[in-house]
Amino acid sequence: MARDGSQFLNAHVFPGGQAEASDQGNIQRTALRELYEEASIHLHPASVPRRVIPRAVTVNTTQTPFSQYLQKSREQLAEHQLIPYSRWITPKLMPKRFDTIFYFALAMPSDNPVEGKVDAKEIKSLTWMTPSQALSEFNRGGITLFPPQW
Repeated sequence: MARDGSQFLNAHVFPGGQAEASDQGNIQRTALRELYEEASIHLHPASVPRRVIPRAVTVNTTQTPFSQYLQKSREQLAEHQLIPYSRWITPKLMPKRFDTIFYFALAMPSDNPVEGKVDAKEIKSLTWMTPSQALSEFNRGGITLFPPQW
């Protein structure tokens, strides 16, 4: 995703952000909420262990809090399907530091993959790429990545 309106203007980033009180101290819930808010995607648990079904969110996520969306839609959370991948902490020399946890979500095969949509608040574009594609684009100057993402 390319950010808009922050110190990371035009930088490509992963969906994510700060934990909120509504997350009840649950980091997996924070990850799912941020994906909902920033990309309009909800991960529903699949019947196959450790798999998810990505679903497009049709409500305006800037006006409908995640908890309200869950309550009204009766959607289930895929907290237990998220697979911890890595924890990155911004180098000490950076003026603003982040402690970030990354998760994998293994989606069920689909003939119609969910694309997501721009939230019109923080995000100005969405792009799906592999980590190696992102690093290649960064190395050739095609996109901006901020530490610790590179």
